[in-house]
Amino acid sequence: PALSNAKSKGKDPDFKSLPLPSKKTVTKIPYDKKLEKITSDMIAEDQTILKDTITDVKHLKFLQSQLFLALSEDRLVNSNGIDISSKSAGYGGMAAAITTKGLIPNYAFEIQGGNSVESFNINDLAKEAIYEIQRAAAPKTMNFEKEVPIILEPEASTGIMGGLFLLLLNQLSGDNVASGATPYSDQVGNLISVEDFTLIDNGINPEKLSSSTYDGEGMPREKTVLVTVFLEGNGRDLKSGSLPLDF
Repeated sequence: PALSNAKSKGKDPDFKSLPLPSKKTVTKIPYDKKLEKITSDMIAEDQTILKDTITDVKHLKFLQSQLFLALSEDRLVNSNGIDISSKSAGYGGMAAAITTKGLIPNYAFEIQGGNSVESFNINDLAKEAIYEIQRAAAPKTMNFEKEVPIILEPEASTGIMGGLFLLLLNQLSGDNVASGATPYSDQVGNLISVEDFTLIDNGINPEKLSSSTYDGEGMPREKTVLVTVFLEGNGRDLKSGSLPLDF
């Protein structure tokens, strides 16, 4: 549907082609085979460590944790016949808790992950989660005598805007965009965000939990086009688990 929709609208007069690179760039995606040895029991043990570490801290109540281990393999040939197949692996997760210190309970979370066994440590995740939760509960003062910018961090805005953000995210999902069913379908070409807003989408970042040699635009640094392709994605293994709030 997205491809048909794009063709029906014709060429975009505002589209500017990316410059040709001076030399071919090869994106190397690291793959740690040691991640293949992680079992569901090992992940469950990490979950227990995470929960117990947070629960042992005074004024903190464990809320939720999720851990993910993903092993994936993509076999793809682009429209120029170039094979850009790759495979990736990663392990990471999140931990959330609330603090009962003070008059109003505060909620915060921490997310970490890596593409190797050494790059993700469950104790580091627990430590940073505790730090963020305690920081959210710390008293904050602000000088209102002059105009100052206010920056809401994710930990501060989740409770207020979380539901609205998820609603907006659903409205802007790929299926809705393809069919034009978004709140901004009649705002093409108009500014709908603050002028200095920047969103970076880098699917080929080798430091991410799950990386690839291509993204939604193909491989722009090498000016390849993913329009006519043979694509087969193979999720070789996916293990995940979560611990919910336990009163």
